[in-house]
Amino acid sequence: MGASSDLSELAPAPASSRRTRLRDYQAQLLARMQAAQEGAAQR
Repeated sequence: MGASSDLSELAPAPASSRRTRLRDYQAQLLARMQAAQEGAAQR
């Protein structure tokens, strides 16, 4: 119980949500770049 409260204090909700959003955004960009490269290679 104490550990969970410490974690919440160390990592507030807004900061963690921002990190996850950045990760998702970067992942989408990587996927798009890879798809574009594959499409160009297939051509």
